Amino acid sequence: MVPEKGFTLIELLVTAAILAAIAAVGGINLFGYYIRQNLKLTVEEVTALIRDAQNRTLVAQDGNADDQGDQWGVHFENKTSAPDLVELFCCGQSYALGTVVSAYNLRIGVELNDPIEGNSKDIVLSKLTGYPNAPASIEIALKNNPANSFVITISEIGQVLRSPLE
Repeated sequence: MVPEKGFTLIELLVTAAILAAIAAVGGINLFGYYIRQNLKLTVEEVTALIRDAQNRTLVAQDGNADDQGDQWGVHFENKTSAPDLVELFCCGQSYALGTVVSAYNLRIGVELNDPIEGNSKDIVLSKLTGYPNAPASIEIALKNNPANSFVITISEIGQVLRSPLE
């Protein structure tokens, strides 16, 4: 009698179970990686927005066509029900008196921890120096793991720093 070739049903089921377990673990890790990358990209984009406001201030960019260099700033709003918002504004001593030039919603899975929920914070830059009126910091974190966060600090001399450094 010739031996039969092929796999038994049990061998196929064990192989399928092992592959399913590997796929599940890989999928979970891939999603976690995606969310962590969203956090890093958000921090880079917000840092770039702050530096953009500084540059516009230093070159006396006119934001409202009055031929005068304008004061620029960044507004951070931690919303309770919608994605948190970061806005670049000009032409005023504060966000309330200024004009919004661009708005940026934080990426999926990312939120502002500072300012706290339902509050906002402004960084207004001095017209000639690009320095903030007062040192400020913003904390951006993962929604599902607030301990995984970055703090963006703008010092009294205008340095924009991120921690933890990578």
